[in-house]
Amino acid sequence: MQILESLADSTWRSVAEQCDYATFFHTPIWGNIVSETFDEYSSAPIGAELDNGTRVILPLVKKSRVATKYGVSREISHLDSTFAGCYGDIIADGPLTPEWTDVYDAALSKGDTLTVVDNPFANDRSNIGTELGDVVEKTDDFTQVTDLRTDFETLFEEFQSDVRENSHKAREMGASVQPVTEKARYREYFAVYQDSLERWGEDATNEYPWELFETVCDYAQRHGENVKLWGTVVDGDLAYGQLTFYWNDHVVPWHAASNSDYFAYNPSDLLDVEVIKDAIERGYDWYDFNPSGGHEGVVSYKSKFATRRRDVTRWQHTAAKLRYAKKVFETIR
Repeated sequence: MQILESLADSTWRSVAEQCDYATFFHTPIWGNIVSETFDEYSSAPIGAELDNGTRVILPLVKKSRVATKYGVSREISHLDSTFAGCYGDIIADGPLTPEWTDVYDAALSKGDTLTVVDNPFANDRSNIGTELGDVVEKTDDFTQVTDLRTDFETLFEEFQSDVRENSHKAREMGASVQPVTEKARYREYFAVYQDSLERWGEDATNEYPWELFETVCDYAQRHGENVKLWGTVVDGDLAYGQLTFYWNDHVVPWHAASNSDYFAYNPSDLLDVEVIKDAIERGYDWYDFNPSGGHEGVVSYKSKFATRRRDVTRWQHTAAKLRYAKKVFETIR
């Protein structure tokens, strides 16, 4: 196996396009959005060519900080297999050979800790946690996925009755779903998100700055086939918005927020129905609702759309050099 010392976005994108289990989170678009938004993050993918010619890429983002303990300072680097806990794991443009696990060893040589989130659409590689040794923290999670490989009318009848009724009612009340493209609309979406954060309080999983949505808007204008902000609109106002990402046969809503003034319209029901319908018409296979951050109400909502669960495991590995440094600190103490 040969590690690729430099990895151009064009090469990365080519592998992601040829890998049938790659998702948007495995692409250079996502890595660049993160690195351009946050000063503390950099896109740090590792590429390799296996002996059989298959190109392998492990998407990563790197976050570094200086830690001082007992008068000793050192830089600590943490590697994530994509930002915000999204899917990671490797992608490849051909068959894998056992040497592919060496890519993870290369990653551990470049950082002190490595967090890997399984890709539930990849072939079973659930043993990667043990492949990299026993210094691992393992967390089990799951996503909920709707199979789009049918016609919309058949699938719609499989949705729970309240989803069907709510979407019909929302249309009758004058709500509509449409893609959002203007930056002013993105600002409106961010305001709706701020309103949602106040309602969620301590239950909020994350809090993202305006700069992230501004960067997403810029990329949506350049990559409209991969990045869309959908909105449920009522009387010209954004009642509900959802950032949705597209890659290969996979559609994933990543971020959503609802305007409390329009709860009576059930705008999320209508939007998910319409985006699913659009995805079927455009030939996508999977509508992946994403893990729910442990929020049972969110899990219950997603289950209404004829979803099936897929396991997602999160692994955290600690490099030997950091374990050694910790021993040194303890000795000094």
